[in-house]
Amino acid sequence: MTYAVIHWSGTGNTEKMAELIAQELKSSGKEVSEHTFENAPQDIIQKSEVLVLGAPAMGEEEIDVPEVLEFLNSAEKNVSGKKLALFGSYGWGDGEWMRAWQERMEKAGAKVINEPLTVLGFPDGVEETRCVDFAKEIANY
Repeated sequence: MTYAVIHWSGTGNTEKMAELIAQELKSSGKEVSEHTFENAPQDIIQKSEVLVLGAPAMGEEEIDVPEVLEFLNSAEKNVSGKKLALFGSYGWGDGEWMRAWQERMEKAGAKVINEPLTVLGFPDGVEETRCVDFAKEIANY
């Protein structure tokens, strides 16, 4: 099973989550490619059996980074039937951006394979463990 972990991070919080998730997937014996949204290959959606996408909440608790939005706009045309997991960090709010992101991907036909992972701030201690556990869950798909 091939996994693509693709993320964007402004402060390093979501980047750390991506690293923890990718590391655990590799430890589980999965083939994993790691990318930022801006450097992900054009054919990454077709080549990967599971997409693991991460972005933080920005602005008014939304995803408003041009590189991420460009990827998602393009991805919506190609994710129908694709297994997908979502993660990201935030500093305020209640996770509205993640619920909206999940709904957007499901409307595009993606199969969100587990509960999206959100972390308040930097993933250390218990939050680091939650990232590893998230990866263990999605490694079963």
